[in-house]
Amino acid sequence: MCLYEKRLARDLPCKMTVAISKPLTRRQADLLNERGTIVAGLIASAVSAPISLASPFLGAAAGGAVGLKVKDVIRSYHVADVIIGIDAQVNGGIGPQRSLSAMVRKFQGG
Repeated sequence: MCLYEKRLARDLPCKMTVAISKPLTRRQADLLNERGTIVAGLIASAVSAPISLASPFLGAAAGGAVGLKVKDVIRSYHVADVIIGIDAQVNGGIGPQRSLSAMVRKFQGG
């Protein structure tokens, strides 16, 4: 509903597409989690590199702190999680606009 309201431009139609994945396998969950680790490392490196020119110790500390914070924000995936993706598009007004949203339905088994 939030995504629909975000894209609704006056009385223009909003085209929405919903995609639901099959439950994740162990390999898929591991690959998605590895991707998160890589992204956190890249962002940490981008932050620490310019600071390291002035002070290598300060650059390493800043990069480490940023890397940990980014890793906390990136979600973790588990076996049997289901990913739901929503795409909303509006054409007209100030031009075509598109928003994407994704959510994860956690496995509730035992």
